Amino acid sequence: MARFGVAIADAQTEERTPFQERSREAWDHTKQLVRRVGPWVIAGIGVGAVIHGYVPVDLVARWAGEGNPWAVPVAVLIALPLYSNAAGMMPIAQAVYAKGMAMGTVLAFFMAVVGLSVPEFIILKQVIRPRLLAVFASILTVSFMLFGYLFNAVL
Repeated sequence: MARFGVAIADAQTEERTPFQERSREAWDHTKQLVRRVGPWVIAGIGVGAVIHGYVPVDLVARWAGEGNPWAVPVAVLIALPLYSNAAGMMPIAQAVYAKGMAMGTVLAFFMAVVGLSVPEFIILKQVIRPRLLAVFASILTVSFMLFGYLFNAVL
């Protein structure tokens, strides 16, 4: 018990950083992070917007449509430059499904856009070591493709 009393006493005697100084440090760190990551995020969003706006859904459905054994890996590859959240992907997933993409392929594509996008990994690189990031990407890629093939076989 005495140890806890000392720890509490030591914590109370520590000098606290004023709120304004902490706020300034947080703002400086935020600006530095935005300068480092911002251009990559904007580039990723731009590439995604170009693909969303100018790549015909028919083309995507043909490359990754039913009957193509390479449909799931192709869908995952197509997803890499895109950057979106799940809500933003719903209309796209519905459109490619309506154009003939198999449900498992749609799911693999959907999950890859949300979890494997290049802009997402550029951000994650700031906090995760490259080797661990490669393991993470590999596990996600394999998992998404397995689920895609599984759902294509079942549905």
